[in-house]
This record gives sequence, C-alpha cells and structure tokens, in this order.
Amino acid sequence: MYRATVQALLLESLTALLDAYDVQVLAAEEVPEGCPTGTRTLARIQFVNEDTGREGTLLIAVPKSVVLAMQPTASQVPCLDWVGELANQFLGRFKNKLLARGIHLAMSTPELCPDTAIPAEQIGSSALWFRVQTALDDVVAAARGLPKDAELGAAVTVDMLSEGDCELF
Repeated sequence: MYRATVQALLLESLTALLDAYDVQVLAAEEVPEGCPTGTRTLARIQFVNEDTGREGTLLIAVPKSVVLAMQPTASQVPCLDWVGELANQFLGRFKNKLLARGIHLAMSTPELCPDTAIPAEQIGSSALWFRVQTALDDVVAAARGLPKDAELGAAVTVDMLSEGDCELF
C-alpha cells in the first residue's frame, strides 16, 4: 500500500492522544467509509502541505463518554470546545511525526459539529477512515489529502519544545 507508513503514523498519533488522557485503547483499525454508526461530536481541521500545496482534511468523531473521560477534572470547557482541542492535539501530533520525515503542514482552526452521525460528506471521498476501540466507546477518525509514503524522508529526531521550555513574556 502506498500510504502504509502514513496510516501507521496517523493511528499512532490518535492512540497516543487517547493514551495521554488515560483512555484505554483496545484496538485500532482502518474501516469502511463512515463506520461505525452512532452519534458523536465532530471536529474537522483543514491542513495544507506547505511543500506541495496539497490540501487535506482531518476529522475526529468522539462520543460523549470519551470526551468526558478526557476532559481535565476541573475543566469548565464545554464538550464541543474540548473536542476541538482534541482535534488540534491529534493533528499536532501527526504534524510533528511528519515534520520528522521532512513534511511541513500548516493547519487551520477546527470546525465543530455537535452530536451528529458521521456523514461521509464531512470529509469527502477518497478519505481513509479509522476506528479506535476504547474501553468506553469507539473514536472515529478520517483523513484525506495525506502525503504518500514515497514523499516521506528518513525519520530523524526533531527536538521539540514543551510548554515548560519557553517563556512567553
């Protein structure tokens, strides 16, 4: 498959995000378009490959049980906004993995859609769909406009700053 490595990086990014919030991942797999059914909060982020100009979209659909489990305990952030933040973190993790392989993405802010079924038109045809089964419920993600494996350079270690490494003022 011409995107096996990119698919693996995408799934690693999503499972690492869930793991960072102590959501137990049971399995992760590519699934048919729009599967599974059910109501979830969606966040969609547009991105562009700065080297090729190819535009893409990342979608994450999270059920309320998983959103509530991932929210910081003292958080007063509405579920919808929190899903947008999770989408940012998901694409950010994926972006960093691609950066280590020479691919530069620029991302937009997330578009949010509360409590909806997962319509395929949210992302378009030719998207890759994934389901991550958790102990709570399934998280669904989809992406289109991804780079091909042949576009990836060799993996290199990239030093990234963490929040505690820099001063803003």
